[in-house]
Amino acid sequence: MAGSFKMPLSDYYTTSSNIKKEVSNLKDAVNDNFLDLVSKHISSLDSRDQASVEAIEAYTTAKTELTTIEDHEDKLSKMASEGEDNPLYSVVTIDNSYSTTFAGIDTGVTSPAVKSAMGIVRDDIESVARYRTFTDQIKKYGAEIGDKD
Repeated sequence: MAGSFKMPLSDYYTTSSNIKKEVSNLKDAVNDNFLDLVSKHISSLDSRDQASVEAIEAYTTAKTELTTIEDHEDKLSKMASEGEDNPLYSVVTIDNSYSTTFAGIDTGVTSPAVKSAMGIVRDDIESVARYRTFTDQIKKYGAEIGDKD
């Protein structure tokens, strides 16, 4: 929509929430179907066998990866909700500010801040155009002088 400077973040929040649910399901599955079962039954083993089970790479890796999954789950929770903890919070804040500042620009309504910014941009464009014209003339005259030698 012309003049709307609001970013549509509902897809971002929904996708983050869906991914978080999948990560949570994975965490629960690893915990319930593997780590908890091993922990529940390990005490029935001889101490040497317990040490062997605890040293199995699949078991140690699962414990390590569970910590990583929990970190990601926490980050995804923050991403799925609005507020200061969301990594896009500063972007949303600036977006809201710009939305207010530039509201109505598509219908010709401008604020003093917008007029000032547009003037600065116009001045910059004109300055670059003058610089290019000047350098083009120098190149042209330099080439003409070089041809006369």
